[in-house]
Amino acid sequence: MLEKLESGYLSLLRMVILVVASLSLIVALGALALAILSLVRSTGVTSAEASGGNLAEFIEQQKPLASTGASSNTSTMEIAALPDVRTAAANFKAYLGNRSKIKEDEFVEALQHGADEFGADGALYAEGVKLLSEELKISAGQPLSETRVLQLIDWHHRNFQSDLDRRGSEVAEATSQYWKSAALAGSAFLGFVLTIFVFLFVKIERNLRLVRMVSVQQTENER
Repeated sequence: MLEKLESGYLSLLRMVILVVASLSLIVALGALALAILSLVRSTGVTSAEASGGNLAEFIEQQKPLASTGASSNTSTMEIAALPDVRTAAANFKAYLGNRSKIKEDEFVEALQHGADEFGADGALYAEGVKLLSEELKISAGQPLSETRVLQLIDWHHRNFQSDLDRRGSEVAEATSQYWKSAALAGSAFLGFVLTIFVFLFVKIERNLRLVRMVSVQQTENER
């Protein structure tokens, strides 16, 4: 009778442990997949690069923006600037032509100063402002005045900063989600391992007890 109860108990325990272990493993795998996805997001792979916007977006918004104001104290020395900055400055100057008294070097200085503000992302900013200048250069319709071009440059600068801030927030959020998912995956897997350990421990303990019982019976029979 006792053996039947013990056998039934072990069968029930085996079923419970199987369910718990399966659920723990499923949760661990799901959390691991979520952690990997969050890790990919935290590297910025799935985040769009900061661009600062384009000419069409600027025209559509039509907001009164403050001008960046190109420097009027241009040095006679050669300004160290990124190639894309020089290309953009040349495009802006070519577009404005005689409608502006701003020199090309002044555009270079102002745009390079803007790129320097973004540090490691300065090259990306320079590439964006170059594309913007090329788009402006081939645009049709009524030409923009010097003031509007300066507003366009300032609009692009502020949009680029906003894009960087948004991307930074997304990366921070993804990193936080990664650690949460990794912790959940680790906890679930630990639960799975502990559940299996408990099952093996109970089974080994029962087998050892049976071995002892058989050994005692054999000893009594020999007597």
